[in-house]
Amino acid sequence: MSYIQIGTVDRGKIKIIFGSPENYKTLFDTKEGAKLKSIKYEYKGIKLCDPIEKIIDLLTPENTKFDKFNYLEYKPGTAIEDIETRIFIYLYTGKIIFMKIFDEEFFVNDELKIWNEITEEIIKKYKFYFEEEDADEDYYLSKKYKEFVLCVDFGNGRIKKYTDFKQRILGYNFDDQNNSLRNFFKDEIDDYLKCKNLKEIYYSLEKSRTLDVDILKREVTGQLDDYKFTFDLLTRNIKNIDKIWVYKFLKFKIIVVVKDSGYFFLYRI
Repeated sequence: MSYIQIGTVDRGKIKIIFGSPENYKTLFDTKEGAKLKSIKYEYKGIKLCDPIEKIIDLLTPENTKFDKFNYLEYKPGTAIEDIETRIFIYLYTGKIIFMKIFDEEFFVNDELKIWNEITEEIIKKYKFYFEEEDADEDYYLSKKYKEFVLCVDFGNGRIKKYTDFKQRILGYNFDDQNNSLRNFFKDEIDDYLKCKNLKEIYYSLEKSRTLDVDILKREVTGQLDDYKFTFDLLTRNIKNIDKIWVYKFLKFKIIVVVKDSGYFFLYRI
């Protein structure tokens, strides 16, 4: 089944997009003759909530790392000065739940282009606000569009070319963390040796702090007690459960004494 998403109206032309309406938001500007403007949570063909399969071929050990929050963090290579674009995949679901975009060639619509000044009109229209009243935050949240965050430069020299203390658009966050993150208090199954998927024992593996990702092998690994678990990165289905044999060796202090005659003696302490 197809859906129709109406995009921008420009000089009498209506842009029609065919596809699922998921992850699309439409903004209405009544001051400009009911002109329609749209924000699509998409960057270079990558959409918020896309599965990891969509970008797996882009991931390499050089541009992707597994961070301390158990996110797979992918850097596509764009940046504004030293502020890099980053895309985060939630390991539990295998979906993209957070995108931090800093790219002067990209914009969500004409009104919210990078380096446009942030006016009171824009703040009111999109219902932007700082997280705390009068807080010196570097981003605006929106009361109307919960997944959209506007990153701000304050013209204070953080970006070298702007020192006039005017607020400008620096980048965008597409954020589905509030909808996607899960609070875990137990595993889905009691016997972890019977697990079939990462989700079933995610709580224990996360708590153990042993989770890791091998991009080249496309595997997720973790350890519980004396067992190593290996999951497929794409499906998160179990591949192997291996017993880890731990060998304990006595530690000896070795003293080597060399005699003039060439003989030596070993002393074990």
